[in-house]
Amino acid sequence: MTNFNDYLTQQMKDSAFKEAYEQLEPEFAIIQAIIDARKSAGITQKRIIAKIRYRTRRYQQTGKWKCQSFNQNVAATCSCTWKDF
Repeated sequence: MTNFNDYLTQQMKDSAFKEAYEQLEPEFAIIQAIIDARKSAGITQKRIIAKIRYRTRRYQQTGKWKCQSFNQNVAATCSCTWKDF
């Protein structure tokens, strides 16, 4: 298998894998929407990480940090918008 698509095609032949993968489609769609928004805004991953680290430290120090994570910390939501970056 030369790449991820080949691997995925092979794994999708397993019905248990296919069912589990299809159940995750809504989460994959959210993640892809976040990636697309970042790219269309011209923001690099490096810049987002720097801002998240800064905001995390700042909010933790002020006691205003409110973060909800989902899917074992794959993504996190916080009270900021793309213009904050």
